[in-house]
Amino acid sequence: MSCNAINPDKLKFDKLTESDRLSQLDCTEKDGSDPLEIQQFVQENAARFQKANLSAVYVVRYEDEIVGCFSLSMFAINVERLAITEKVKEARFKSYPAS
Repeated sequence: MSCNAINPDKLKFDKLTESDRLSQLDCTEKDGSDPLEIQQFVQENAARFQKANLSAVYVVRYEDEIVGCFSLSMFAINVERLAITEKVKEARFKSYPAS
């Protein structure tokens, strides 16, 4: 299916459920390599990270078929690593939320 044939109105974004199977997704490069370990994350860690509340994983469906996925994770910036000019004077935290 070419990108031009996709009707965006038919795309659905849902949080990953236990019944969703990401094994049908191929996130490798054309040569089969996985240099960024995306395939490994999708196959081995996505569901586990979501269950442990480390990440929120969403599946992208097109006409009820899973065609993609993405994850959202929060991170924090340690204040000790910031320069004085980068710190927020009104906030006194050990870390700032980042995404």
